[in-house]
Amino acid sequence: MSNVFVLLGAGTGNDVAAFKKEYKGDWDIYAWEANPMISGRISKRFPDINVINAAAYTEDGTVDLYLGKNTNNSSVDGRKINVKETTFHSVPAINFTKWMQDNFTKEDRIVLVMDIEGAEFAILPKMREAGLIEWLDEVYMEFHGRKLEGFDMNVEKEHIEYLKETLGENVYICGVYQHDKFARLNSEEKTGRR
Repeated sequence: MSNVFVLLGAGTGNDVAAFKKEYKGDWDIYAWEANPMISGRISKRFPDINVINAAAYTEDGTVDLYLGKNTNNSSVDGRKINVKETTFHSVPAINFTKWMQDNFTKEDRIVLVMDIEGAEFAILPKMREAGLIEWLDEVYMEFHGRKLEGFDMNVEKEHIEYLKETLGENVYICGVYQHDKFARLNSEEKTGRR
């Protein structure tokens, strides 16, 4: 059994620093960041963690990463209202569900942070189908339905209810459920740069 911290949407790594402060002991840390303009900074800042320079996605290959007004707003979902649809990078994409199944087991202690600017609506259904939500011991979640043009907010509400029913007190959802706990790891919440 391993202690595993998986951070999807690592940005410059501030949430890694918050995690290390909040959670003591030995942890295998995996920081995913798709934006090639910032992912290299994480490796330099934290040489002791695993940095995955790819988008967490539903299949392996490449995906377009639309650039946001700042580096933390980039998204693989072109419907996001604060990305420039004409400015993008083609970036590596990894099937996140398969990656989890290949690297961990239900017996591992897994803490997941998912702040991936709209891609959560593609990944969560796949994780649910595979039974991977039940593998998670704690989840820090930020949903971005309000930032997606034409998005049906009932989909977001259903995911929120599912996570609450499945994980109970071990899920922390930005602005919705146990927000204070969510904010302890989220650097954007601490600085007000959302």
